[in-house]
Amino acid sequence: YPEGGDERFDIYLKNLSSSFFGLSYLDSINLGGADSLKATAFMLLDNDYSTIPGYETRPYDAVRVTLAHEFFHAVQFGIDYTEQEFVPSPGVGRYWMEMSAVWMEEQLYDNINDYYNYLPYFFQAPSRSIQQFLNVYDNHPYGSVVLPIFLSEKFGADVIRDIWTRCGAYGYGPSFLQAAQDA
Repeated sequence: YPEGGDERFDIYLKNLSSSFFGLSYLDSINLGGADSLKATAFMLLDNDYSTIPGYETRPYDAVRVTLAHEFFHAVQFGIDYTEQEFVPSPGVGRYWMEMSAVWMEEQLYDNINDYYNYLPYFFQAPSRSIQQFLNVYDNHPYGSVVLPIFLSEKFGADVIRDIWTRCGAYGYGPSFLQAAQDA
């Protein structure tokens, strides 16, 4: 991405609100042509993880899971940036992106278990659809990590890549449910 200065992946540090460990943003979309679903991305990370409850004495663990999570968003954008479903108000959202990004945290850092913090949001509302994403502060989709964890334990970790690859192959718009069924 030309705005980043060189060919390395862009990561910026900023004092984010306490609600966010990090964020990923699209850079350039439709790489490879107008019909392409591929996009580049950059990360914005908080500049101080030592104030996050539970991480006061181990801020690098918060950095680790945040990098795994946000970088996986960049990988997702490189496959199908339209899987995040641009919905302006309550309804469906980027549920597959978030639950699989939390899954990646666990794949890379099994001993940190940051996803435990999200599980109550899922298990206190188990009948709520995994597709529902109320707003940017809704933690239910993050707690829905139980689905990709189950899928990867039942069918192997490659099933998550298979689902993502199918999402990209099926074309514009959200296709997680069909991709997961087919995988």
